[in-house]
Amino acid sequence: MKYDCFDTYATDPDGTVLHFDAIVPAGTSQRVVRRLIHDYVGGDDPEIEIQRNRWKSSGHGRIGVAALAELQQHGFAVVPLVNRLCDAG
Repeated sequence: MKYDCFDTYATDPDGTVLHFDAIVPAGTSQRVVRRLIHDYVGGDDPEIEIQRNRWKSSGHGRIGVAALAELQQHGFAVVPLVNRLCDAG
């Protein structure tokens, strides 16, 4: 399965900055990616910044089995890059 990977920063409803890879089927528009991330993060209007990672999207980067299964089942997968607990406190 070909996929695109977006390096993502988003602010969740409690103000925590999340950093994760959003993985979607190859060719998914950025508008759709933003909507999927908005639904994932929650809140009324979360701040979202995305940038397509060309290296990972080209198949050079590998995603884990669980993320691949999630992508195949739901059409969207999230791979956390920063542990939310590190930002607490």
